[in-house]
Amino acid sequence: MSVVVACVVVLLAAGTPRAQSGIAHDHAAPGAAELSQRGVFERVDGAGPGSETPSAADNRLRWLIFHLIYTDEQLSCYAPGGAMGARFDLFQFEGFPGTQPQGYAVHIVVKDRRVVLMGVVGTEGDRQLAEARVREVPGDLLVENLIAVEPDGQGCRQ
Repeated sequence: MSVVVACVVVLLAAGTPRAQSGIAHDHAAPGAAELSQRGVFERVDGAGPGSETPSAADNRLRWLIFHLIYTDEQLSCYAPGGAMGARFDLFQFEGFPGTQPQGYAVHIVVKDRRVVLMGVVGTEGDRQLAEARVREVPGDLLVENLIAVEPDGQGCRQ
């Protein structure tokens, strides 16, 4: 048992992998300076640093909506890696309250069962479909759809 505890202590002391450590290098891709300031996640609760963490119920609801939107056959093209990428991100990152992995077109904000969708999609149909997916969640939700439609109306970015 002490060997397991020692391994856990060593892993915790080692910190996070370099990709998530926020260390910027001269040869890094554009945007590395920004990532070094805020990490690999975006805060999606609409609040700045020092804000309260969303409740566990709000966080579960947000990840359920994330799953409904980004695993939808039509909307999955807005997820990096498609539906499979969204499932992977859900599995890997759901333990980080108030965050959403980078690169997703629609940001989901949940506070006291009030859902706000923000972002940009390619068509009005995609905008309406994202809202329809949110309304599939059982119970009373107040849904505000602030998703904008790209002027060219070309649909998903492939």
